[in-house]
Amino acid sequence: MRLGEPGSVTADTVHAQAAEHGLLDAEDVIVLAGRDYSRIAAAVWPGARTPLVGSRGIGEQQQRLARIAALGMAAIGAAQSHPRSA
Repeated sequence: MRLGEPGSVTADTVHAQAAEHGLLDAEDVIVLAGRDYSRIAAAVWPGARTPLVGSRGIGEQQQRLARIAALGMAAIGAAQSHPRSA
């Protein structure tokens, strides 16, 4: 299933789930997803950090995740990207 197809996740769905779990006002949101899914999350959390946006495929995403696992939050800051600018 791809975004936009019937039954796929929407910003409204994510918003409802965030509200249900008390996460709408979360201050530090990190979205580990590619560009399209990050855009949906950004509709709910405009300030979300999206360190995987801009990767050129699953291999690069895995490399970024390994770096984040090794270096922690410092790696997320270095890989920061905003879905609206991608």
